Amino acid sequence: MDWPGQPREQGVNLPTEAEYGVIDLEWAKLHGYEVPPSAEAAGQANTPPPAELSSAAVAAYFGNPQKKELGCEGKSRQRLSTSKSEAAYQYVRGLQDKAHARSMNDSRVRAVNAEWSKCMKDAGFTYPDPMAAATDKVLLGKGGVPSSTQEKTAAAADATCKRVTQYVQIRAVVTAAYQKGLIESDAEKLREGQGEWTQVLERANEVLRGKQ
Repeated sequence: MDWPGQPREQGVNLPTEAEYGVIDLEWAKLHGYEVPPSAEAAGQANTPPPAELSSAAVAAYFGNPQKKELGCEGKSRQRLSTSKSEAAYQYVRGLQDKAHARSMNDSRVRAVNAEWSKCMKDAGFTYPDPMAAATDKVLLGKGGVPSSTQEKTAAAADATCKRVTQYVQIRAVVTAAYQKGLIESDAEKLREGQGEWTQVLERANEVLRGKQ
């Protein structure tokens, strides 16, 4: 049976902006807080959507959960024994969230948020922190491209204030310090998780080599 690949995700990947908000001044002036479609995605605008999957394909892939019958996806996970490695991944994600929460409550981060907020107020915008600006539905409207002039102006002020206050540098240093502490205190657990992922990779390579 044919199984269609995942559709290409439109836009571009901006992991830094996802954490700190807009930081590129020229980008902010042109696009505000929006992520315009990539050139590749724009060229595929008229590409028809993939055909709907047949009920047989869905059944083969997912199995029958009500009868506890595994499909291809479930059998693959069972063959690779991914439960422990996936739990290890979630554990790391939990540590990331913990470091983030601690850093956001740190006095240094609270201080730089206040400095950034004052800078924005001087520019005519009232927000307690960068994420409040980047998610303001009134400012962003319905979203999409092109951005409004008001949004571009706010985003440009946002990026400028981050530079003036060294917002990103302070956030990064403080977060890294908490991450380092968690890595040291949870080193044994993290090594165990790394070992689980190594074993999954070895089992995957065995499957690819045709070993049953």
